[in-house]
Amino acid sequence: PIKVDTDKRPDVNERYNAGGWPTTAILTPKGSVIQAATYVAPEQMIIFLKSSINYFRTNEKELDLNLQKTLQEKTSKTMLLNTQDLVENVVLEAKSSYDQSFGGFGFEPKFPMPDVLSFLEFYYLHSKDTQVEEILKKTLTSMAKNGLFDTEEFGFFRYSTTRDWSIPHFEKMLEDNALLLSVYVDAAKLFGDEIFSGTAKKIIDYLLNNFFDEKEKMFYASQDADEKYYSLSLNERKKLVSPAIDRTFFVDLNCIAAGSFLKAYSLFGEEKYKVIGLDCLKKIYEKNIFDSRVLHYENDLEKVNGFLSDYTLLINASLNAYFYSQDKFFLEKAVAVSEVCKKKFFDDTQKVFFYVEQNNEVGFLQQRKANPKLNSLMSLNLALLNDLQPNDELVNMSGSLNLFSAGKSIEMGIFGAFSAKTVLILENLIGLKTSLLEF
Repeated sequence: PIKVDTDKRPDVNERYNAGGWPTTAILTPKGSVIQAATYVAPEQMIIFLKSSINYFRTNEKELDLNLQKTLQEKTSKTMLLNTQDLVENVVLEAKSSYDQSFGGFGFEPKFPMPDVLSFLEFYYLHSKDTQVEEILKKTLTSMAKNGLFDTEEFGFFRYSTTRDWSIPHFEKMLEDNALLLSVYVDAAKLFGDEIFSGTAKKIIDYLLNNFFDEKEKMFYASQDADEKYYSLSLNERKKLVSPAIDRTFFVDLNCIAAGSFLKAYSLFGEEKYKVIGLDCLKKIYEKNIFDSRVLHYENDLEKVNGFLSDYTLLINASLNAYFYSQDKFFLEKAVAVSEVCKKKFFDDTQKVFFYVEQNNEVGFLQQRKANPKLNSLMSLNLALLNDLQPNDELVNMSGSLNLFSAGKSIEMGIFGAFSAKTVLILENLIGLKTSLLEF
């Protein structure tokens, strides 16, 4: 048995996740999936293992053939002639799945979906669509006032098990809270509502009190779920040991956090937030660059090479840091990391960025995969770099990636929101720096 931490190996999660955590996957020696499920109860495990053995004995060759067929597949492309179709599709999906009673999208379990909310904020900024305004205000208010938000120690839980946001799954994630910080800051700018600015402040307090390491200048990854602990008042909690925190410093998650603190500075004007964001990025360059490559994370026992997410988010955060500080250190680093990123992840034949480098892994881990969201982010990064240092190659690559990401994302419904927001930003290229800073 092999236990895999999804934060440490997101490539394993993306290729073997069976619909949730935990995933229980039984593999062949070559890495093909015999059988997979989410949680398997102890009394069912023997049955699950026996059925996997029986299936493997009679279908080994077929499993190997399916693996080879999957690995030989090329990245399919759906190139949109009009990328605005993606924007309209995501808006339509958001409106049709909007829960008028409780806010949010769909029913239970209900996730906060910061990418969708951020897209709708940017869309509203340009369209003033009154229905989108209603969706944003209702959803953000409901999330902040009900059980998804911890009213005692602050911070958002991972998701709600109920439609009305009242009963959360109690884990708290750096990624969720950093992204929601950005969303609430933008909502405060758009609507001037104290609920939104106040929630943003409380998220900041939670992150600084629980996730930020003053010495290392970086943020921890997550805090465990503990239903009993979170059912107590603040005074009652103080008598107990708080839920454990994963103290790993992941590059991609810290880049998101740094960017959100810089954005918070643009709303509140508190120099401390700006310093935290800039220092966090400087620490990443100090600790997580090894042998001319970005590490996903590092500790005393291991140094794990970065994935495309680490590179693209580091470039983007560095560009944001440059816009806020005008410190050329961040621009120079953004340029340098983008060059390394192209060498390690860009495929000249298929003209996309893959999630992992060429590797010697087994099974589905040999799939490099082209993630639409990350290709969209790289499209934006290249456009920003071109805005600062004009280069026809950057323009062409950015445009090609934007078309690829939009084409793939239109198949994803509401989950294509990030690429749709990138389309809007790129189509509003005039005044791009201001738009990026504000939203």
